[in-house]
Amino acid sequence: MKKYTLGLVALIAVIAAIGVTATSSAQSEGHIVWDQDFRNDTLGWFGAGEGGWGSVTHVPAETGFAFLQGRQLDTAFGPISDFDGYRDKWIGTWTAEIDVFLEPRGFIGDGFDYSVAANGSDGNHQRDYIFHVGITEAGVLLVNGSNNTDFQTNPFKLLNENGGNYYTVTAPDWYTLQHVFFDRDGHLAVNLNLIDSSDTIVWTATLEDVADTIEDEVGGNRYSWFTFINREDGLGDGVLIDNHKLTITLLPPPPTPTPTPTATPTPRPKIAPGPPTVSYYTWNTDGCYYIVHFGVRTQIACSPGGPGTYTFPQGIRQPR
Repeated sequence: MKKYTLGLVALIAVIAAIGVTATSSAQSEGHIVWDQDFRNDTLGWFGAGEGGWGSVTHVPAETGFAFLQGRQLDTAFGPISDFDGYRDKWIGTWTAEIDVFLEPRGFIGDGFDYSVAANGSDGNHQRDYIFHVGITEAGVLLVNGSNNTDFQTNPFKLLNENGGNYYTVTAPDWYTLQHVFFDRDGHLAVNLNLIDSSDTIVWTATLEDVADTIEDEVGGNRYSWFTFINREDGLGDGVLIDNHKLTITLLPPPPTPTPTPTATPTPRPKIAPGPPTVSYYTWNTDGCYYIVHFGVRTQIACSPGGPGTYTFPQGIRQPR
């Protein structure tokens, strides 16, 4: 957490004292489709009256930050971002990340929940994936994660989600809250990674539900939302953020089918015209039978007295 009990001026003083700045340590491979570094403005983050809750203040110090507060109630919804817009189609692994300044000092119950949600293929909300950050009764700042928010610090979740796998923040520093959405055997799985300022993943948890099938159920990104930011005295306590990004690793294009070669037909040889190929018998007035074959007439039998009894050579069929 940033320390809700410090106030904005004191918080910036702490950052200056420890000499750290957000460096967007969690560089992920892929195509960056959203990148708000808060150098000049807070474009893309919405507070009350802008489609969100709470307030968003630009801090021009250093390279620029944004200071987020919940609405002025005991437990406050925080600001929200839609990145560059919702996506209802799965186009590959995508990574959302934001840098936050975590200050472990504070009151019991101080904390925030930060969610990145997946969109459904029908364009509706699919599921939230939430970092829980809060101070327990032991006065320790813990980080854990789940799919649901209570809109207030929940010590039980901080201590028991993911089989009791949580992280303890011991010193003020910048951390990256990173969500990696990927396809695991046909369904959506999400890694929640906590990355310190040296670009080391110091804690991770994987959330998944086999019902979130790709691409039948799951689309792309939805929102990025601080579902609550808990404050004690209302004197400017909130969350300091930087380097909000969305990166998509596009699916490779389908392979181009290899065309099946078409066999070239073998040309049929041309046959020169010749004499008729019909074979037939004919009787001539000389009293002889002839066979005509391929235009050649051959005498095969004779009877001086005209047609009568003929003796045909062996292999020659008698005409009928």
